[in-house]
Amino acid sequence: MRWSVFVFPMLLSLHCLAGGAAVVAPTLVADPAGGWRTVGLPYNAHFSASGYLDSLQVGGFEFLAPSHNPAHGLYFATGETRLPFTSAELVGDALVVGTDQARLTVRCLPDRLEIAAENLGMDDGMLGRLELSKAVARIKSPDTGVEYALPPPLVSEKMRLIAPSGASLTLPGTYLYPQGEGYLVKLPWLRAGAPPVTWALQIAPRPLLDDALKIEGKAATEDCTYWSGGPQPFTTTVTNLSGGPFRGGIVLQVRHYLTKQARELRQPLELDQGGSKTLSWTLDGLDPAVYLVEVWVVSGAERRLVATTRLVYNAGAIAPPPLPDDFDAFWKATLQEQAEIPLDLKMTKVKEQGKSEVYKFNFAGLLGYRIYGYLTVPLDKSKQYPAELILPSSGLHAIAMPVFPEDDRVGMAINITDMDVDLPPEDYDWRTWPAPYLVTGILEKEYYSLRFSYAGMVRATEVLAARPEVQADNILVTGSSQGGGLTLVAAGLYPHYRAAVANVPGLCRLDWNFEILNPPYFPIAASAETKPMVSTTLKYFDAAQFARRVTCPIWVSMGLRDDVTPAMGVFCAYNAIPGDKHLLVQPLAGHSGGWGPQATEGVWP
Repeated sequence: MRWSVFVFPMLLSLHCLAGGAAVVAPTLVADPAGGWRTVGLPYNAHFSASGYLDSLQVGGFEFLAPSHNPAHGLYFATGETRLPFTSAELVGDALVVGTDQARLTVRCLPDRLEIAAENLGMDDGMLGRLELSKAVARIKSPDTGVEYALPPPLVSEKMRLIAPSGASLTLPGTYLYPQGEGYLVKLPWLRAGAPPVTWALQIAPRPLLDDALKIEGKAATEDCTYWSGGPQPFTTTVTNLSGGPFRGGIVLQVRHYLTKQARELRQPLELDQGGSKTLSWTLDGLDPAVYLVEVWVVSGAERRLVATTRLVYNAGAIAPPPLPDDFDAFWKATLQEQAEIPLDLKMTKVKEQGKSEVYKFNFAGLLGYRIYGYLTVPLDKSKQYPAELILPSSGLHAIAMPVFPEDDRVGMAINITDMDVDLPPEDYDWRTWPAPYLVTGILEKEYYSLRFSYAGMVRATEVLAARPEVQADNILVTGSSQGGGLTLVAAGLYPHYRAAVANVPGLCRLDWNFEILNPPYFPIAASAETKPMVSTTLKYFDAAQFARRVTCPIWVSMGLRDDVTPAMGVFCAYNAIPGDKHLLVQPLAGHSGGWGPQATEGVWP
C-alpha cells in the first residue's frame, strides 16, 4: 500500500516588534456592522450577532463555505437537526454561545480557534458541526501523511485543509465529507452530563514544514505485512514541492509496538525545486512484531515528523501465549457444570417485522447468572434456515435485534453481562465504564464472570441449534471488537459452527493488556499480592488460547492503526488457528472495518 504526506520547510518565524514592543494580545471586539471580529491576529474571523462563525480568512483565503441556513458556520446539532443559538455574548476574551441545553465557548488565539463544548442536558447527545470551503487545494491527514483526492470520500480522522497559498486549517473532526457547496465536519459527540470537551482548529497563515516535501512510502506488500524475517525492502519517494532547493536528510524510525524500542535509519537528501528521488531502505534483524514507522525530515538543526505508518515484520512468528497444562480440562469441566444446570428457558414474542417474528429470551447459566438475548425467526415454518449468532461489543448497553432484510435466516443476538437487552439507557449507566463484568471475580478463574459469559455462548448456540427452524449444521458465529474476540472463544469451545467471522477481535493477549498496554476499557488495579492471581486467571480467558481449538473456516480482520484491539494481539490469535483461515489486514484502518457479508460466500449460508 502507499501513504503520502506533503511537508514544506518552515516559513513561519517569530518576530519582535520594533523597539521591543509587546505583541498585540488576541482580542475579539464588537464590529460596528454587527457581531464581533478579531483584532491583532494572523487571521481574520467574524461572528454574527447570533454567534455564528460567518467568516474565517487565513492568508487571504476564506475557509468557510457559503451557507444560507440560519444555523451555519460553526454550530451544534442533534442527529442532523441544526439547533439555533438562543444566546451569544462576549465574556472576557471568549464568545459564549448556545442554548439552555448546550454551550460553546470560543477563544481566538494566535494559532487556533479553541472551542470548549458542553452538553448541559441534551439526552440524545450533541455534535458540533463546521462548514468549510470546497475551494481548498489539498486535504491530508497530518498524522499519517495520507493525502486525499478532491473531493475526498467520507474520512474519519484528523484532517488538514490547505489553501492554494499554503495557508492551512487543521481540524479535530471525527468525520469530514462533501455536502452542498462545501465540506461538513462532524466534531466529537458529547453525552449528557459528560465533562466539557475542547476542540482546537489549528491555523497556519503560511505553509508549514509538514507541507513542502511530498513523501510516498511503500512496503513490499500492499497490506504492509512481511510474513517472514530477514532483509525486507521499504522505499520512500520524495518530491520537492517547496519554492527552492532542499538540502538535508530523511530519517526512518522503526519503533516496536509493545516495547517502544526504536531503531533509526538515515539517508542524506538533496533535491532541486520540483525534483524527485526514491530512497531504498532495508529492514532486518527485527523481532516479530507490529512496528510504528515514522518518517522525519532533517534540515540543519531542525527535525520534523512528516509521516507515520505501521508495518508488520515476520508476522508468521508472532506467537500466542503459553497454554496452561489444564486449559482443556478446565473448560471441559466448566461446560459440564453448565450442562447440569437446568436451562430454564423463558421466551416472549416482541413483534413481527417483515416476514419474521422477534422474540426476547433468557436462560440460566453459571454463577447464578442468566443470558439475555433476541431471537428472530422467519414466519414461514415450512422449511429450515441457516442461522447466525451475533456476539456483542464491550460495555453495558442495549443490543440490536438480529433482523435480516430478506427474512431468509434465523438470527440470535445475546448479551454476556447478566443484563437484559432493552433496558432504559440509565439502567446501563455508562458512567460505570469500564464495565464491571470485565473484572468481577478476576482473582479466581472459577469465579471470574467471563467464565459464565464464555460458557453461556455455547449454551446459546445449543438453544439455537435445537430450534426446529434451524439447520443445526449451518450456523455462523460473528462479532466485532469484543464480539470478535468472543467469536474466537465460541468457535474454540463449540466445534459445530459452519463458519466464523471475527472482525477487529478483542480479548487477545490479555497478558499484554494487563502488564504493558493498560487500555482504558480494561484497566485492572492489582497489588503486588494480587497481580500473580490476576495473571493466572487471564491465561484461561485469552481469545488467542481458544483460537488453537477453532475447527470451522474463519475470517479474521484487523486494522494496523487499531489501538483498541491491537493488531499484534490479533496476529497471535490468527497464527494459532490450525485450519481453514482467512485474514484481512487493513494498513490504514483503526478500530473499524473488517469483513463484509460476502466474506463467507461459498461456505455459509
